[in-house]
Formats: sequence, structure tokens, C-alpha cells
Amino acid sequence: MLLQPVNGGFNNTVRVQALSPSAATISDSHASLASELNLDHKAREFTKIGPNNLSVAVQVSAAQFDLLLKADLEYTESEQFGWKAVLSSALKPNRKSSFVKIGHHGSQNADADGIWQSMVENDPLCVVTPYARLREPLPTSADIQRIKTRTNQLFSTTWPPSSKPPRRMGVDGTIAGAIRNRRSLSRKPGFARIRFQFDSSEFQPEVKLFGSAQRL
Repeated sequence: MLLQPVNGGFNNTVRVQALSPSAATISDSHASLASELNLDHKAREFTKIGPNNLSVAVQVSAAQFDLLLKADLEYTESEQFGWKAVLSSALKPNRKSSFVKIGHHGSQNADADGIWQSMVENDPLCVVTPYARLREPLPTSADIQRIKTRTNQLFSTTWPPSSKPPRRMGVDGTIAGAIRNRRSLSRKPGFARIRFQFDSSEFQPEVKLFGSAQRL
């Protein structure tokens, strides 16, 4: 996919390349969808399908630098699916990215050495978006430690992603009987704003944090 905007009076080419899903993923998803469609029964919810092989990761290429947006694409053992398919593809971009949107909320199943070695510059600017609706919210402390071995510039759109809810006598027991997991979500949302010039010869971002966003 190619986009060629005229930005601020400068004739710049911005290239947006979809890295996923792979051809095998698309074929497999068609077969899975067909198997879920059973016209002999009443309409029902589709089963949850994983891993997130249909997630669309993209690389955005400006004049002098690139950005890698990893979405929720996961790393699997098959060469035909997920990040392994991206890394083995003849169409994988040759240029490395200076900015990385961390994949799948920082989860380890979306990470791989090959991504950082062949697709990312040294010490890139990284942003992670937490996910709090799990028994152990993402990213975990181990995830943060792992990512920080890749970069000294890691930002989170909200931190911490959740906390233990306050204890209330007579309430905790009732709630525990109704649900498995309970977390207190951050009441103060946050976001990170990254600004840069597409026509610049260097990636010189301006980072501004709002609400509960933090540098980690």
C-alpha cells in the first residue's frame, strides 16, 4: 500500500506497507470462517480464535526514517504465520525503524530477537499501551524489563495499568463469588503524543505525556 501526501507544501513520499497478515493466514482464516458457519443451527457467537495472526502490523516510511507499528501480531513457531512470516518474507522492508509501537501490550508472545535485529534501529523510541483486564495486567514487570533491554526510551500511555481494589467488609465476599478476577483500573487515562517532521533528515521526535502516561 502506498500513500503519497503533500505535507506542508513539501512534496514528500510516505510509504505505508502492511507487513501482515500473510497469504497463509488469509487462506487459513477463510477456511476457519467457513467451518464456523453452520446454517443448520440458530445464529450464535463465533468461538474465540487465536493467536492474533490476522492483526495488521505496518511499517511507515518517510524520507529518512521509519516507524514500526506492531499491532497485536504474535510470534509463532510456523514460518507461514505471525512475525516469523514477516521476517522470512521477501517483501520485508530493508530499512530499519526509529520508532516502535510495542506489540500486543508488551506481551512476550509478540516479541522476538529477529524483529529488533533486522527491523529496528538501536535504541528506538518505543510506546506501549497496557491492558488491565487480566489476572496479571500487561505489560508485566518482566515484560518491562525485557523491553528495556532493547531501548532506553520506553513510554507507557497509562501507568500503572491497574492496582488492587480497596478492601470493603461485606462486599469482597459477594464480589468474589461472582467473578474470578477483580482489578481497580486507572481512573486517570493517559496518552503519549509523539510529534516529528516527515521531511526532516533525522528522526527528532517531540514527546509529550498527558494524564497517567509515563516514561518507564
